Amino acid sequence: MKLLNENWEMARKRLEAFWEGKIIDRPCLQVFVVDETADEKIDEEPQRYWTDPATFFRIERERYLRKRYLGEAFPLLYPLCGGIPAILGAKHVYSPDTIWREPCATTLEEIDLSVFSLHHPVVQQMSAMVRYCAEQGAGECFVGFPPMGNSGDSLAKLRGYADFCADLCDKPETVIALDAQVTQIWKTLYDLLYGIINEHLEGSTGWLPAWHPRRSALIGFDFGGMISPNHFRRFLPHLLERANHVEQAIYHLDGPGALIHLDTLLSLPEFDAIQWEPGAGSGDILSWLPVMHRIQDAGKGLYVGYHGYEPGEAMVLLEELRPEGLIIPVKVRNENEGRKFLQQVRERF
Repeated sequence: MKLLNENWEMARKRLEAFWEGKIIDRPCLQVFVVDETADEKIDEEPQRYWTDPATFFRIERERYLRKRYLGEAFPLLYPLCGGIPAILGAKHVYSPDTIWREPCATTLEEIDLSVFSLHHPVVQQMSAMVRYCAEQGAGECFVGFPPMGNSGDSLAKLRGYADFCADLCDKPETVIALDAQVTQIWKTLYDLLYGIINEHLEGSTGWLPAWHPRRSALIGFDFGGMISPNHFRRFLPHLLERANHVEQAIYHLDGPGALIHLDTLLSLPEFDAIQWEPGAGSGDILSWLPVMHRIQDAGKGLYVGYHGYEPGEAMVLLEELRPEGLIIPVKVRNENEGRKFLQQVRERF
């Protein structure tokens, strides 16, 4: 990692402190020098880009080599292919920016979890992609776990979210029994992919660059923002089972609709940290300071948003938030701006 983060040894210590709810000398500040050319549209057929390991790695490496990483930032490859919905029959629709999953089951009874095995073509494809990226990227970048499938969300993608809402009302026991089996598949995939990654790279991370020195997981439940607390509690044992499968877990809390479950999440020791992402159209991040204060007051670590904030916004966040167990992503236009910001933070702390 020395090639693309000039002070990785110190950066890793600060990231380890984040997971322990502590601080070395200042909060974790992931300063990304944004090169507009680094995110140009790919000149490649989308399906090939997302499924061919050599093509994906070549394009993503060209992108991250054009960027700079200061503070606790680091380059991260996130292979988006695969996942439990695809294993169970959902069709992939490829675009240059993402992969969509089309529903494939007209009833819950059509969902056949027995098709899963480590020899399934989709599992083999995921393994090959992760292995190639980890082998080729060793010493330059980290590889995030591909989208294995969130609790609830995997089944919703097979049925369609509207139909799955009806399923949960009409056949809650069937839904939860299926989700319990999906959770076992998730755990098997996690162990497989963690083993592949750790043949070449230390630690773990998901698509969120919250690196952990050993086994960690980003636990998501987008469907949770659409359901009541009573229904949420039905899925909770499976969320906790995933968190208990690793050493430490961070919960991805996405959008105002998910806040109805915040008190429940804050009461759970299985979640060491919360990533609060207000979502598009939800206002300035500073307007959500009361939510972030609640997270910190409960003793949880806090990862603020995802896309990054201007140095001025970041300085206000640093003034308002407790520094222990805190990660703030920051966007700057050039290295000088990034180094000046970090120097200002050093003077403050």
